[in-house]
Amino acid sequence: MTKTLNSIIIKYNSGILKTSNIQLVNETFADETIKFVDDLKKKNSFKYACFKNVRLNNIKFIEINFFSSYFEKCSIENCTFNLIDLHESKWENCVFKNCQFFKCNLSKIDATETLFENCEFIQTEFSNAILESCHLLNPILQNIYPGSAVLIESKVSNSEKVIDVEEDVFLIDLIEQIQELDID
Repeated sequence: MTKTLNSIIIKYNSGILKTSNIQLVNETFADETIKFVDDLKKKNSFKYACFKNVRLNNIKFIEINFFSSYFEKCSIENCTFNLIDLHESKWENCVFKNCQFFKCNLSKIDATETLFENCEFIQTEFSNAILESCHLLNPILQNIYPGSAVLIESKVSNSEKVIDVEEDVFLIDLIEQIQELDID
């Protein structure tokens, strides 16, 4: 049987994996749709999971829980996150490329040295998020809920313009600057 994210979640939820959380290191997963109709599986799918040096490509996550998960040196490309709970997760040195976040909960995330290239954030919650030394390259921000999210020593850019954030700046203030500079 080929190792897939779906199979790992099924083993974890059935008790076959003898760990307190899902831990993935140096793994690659691609071309899957992760969606559970069972409320218990939705609730516990990737809660407190640990991803280190993991590549995710062309995966659709639908109604999955990544609450308080940890991502380090991960490459996440062409993935769709739809109705995903990522709050209180931590991202270090990750790359999100061509990803879509639709109606996701990114409140209280802690992202450090992470690149978001050509990512769309639509109706997504950012309350109390911290993005430090991050780069949003060609972002699309539509109807987001910035709350009191902060960018620290980060930047937002497209091929023509750059907004460097040298000190703490609230995301809501940055959104206004992005609109003024027509970066979208």
